[in-house]
Amino acid sequence: YQTGDPRKKFILLAIETKDDHSLIGQINTGCDEHPAELPGELSVGYFISEAALNRGYATEAVRGLTGYYFRLCNTDFFHALVKPENTASRRVVQKAGFTYEKRIFVANDDNIDAELFDYFRLYQPVQK
Repeated sequence: YQTGDPRKKFILLAIETKDDHSLIGQINTGCDEHPAELPGELSVGYFISEAALNRGYATEAVRGLTGYYFRLCNTDFFHALVKPENTASRRVVQKAGFTYEKRIFVANDDNIDAELFDYFRLYQPVQK
């Protein structure tokens, strides 16, 4: 993905340990029309296996991915959606530099039910 633009395609990457390259999770970014409430916004999402929780892997992956794509793309911010009860994910995005913006309802794929999420943003660092 050295030239991949997450505004044009969904990018999914593996998260693995540095020592033995064991697969422990995934991280993704992209910009699509879902959710309809956030059209055209770059998002970041991740999953870490239960055995690898609370070791900083997700935070490191989020920092690495967003830092890389801030340099590669001309984007002002990334967003992350976190379910209000998911305190572990809240910690990850906050440690990665995201700030809480608001609580929003986001419709699911069939646009029937909406779920409540906390909406966080990470802004492009100011170049000196």
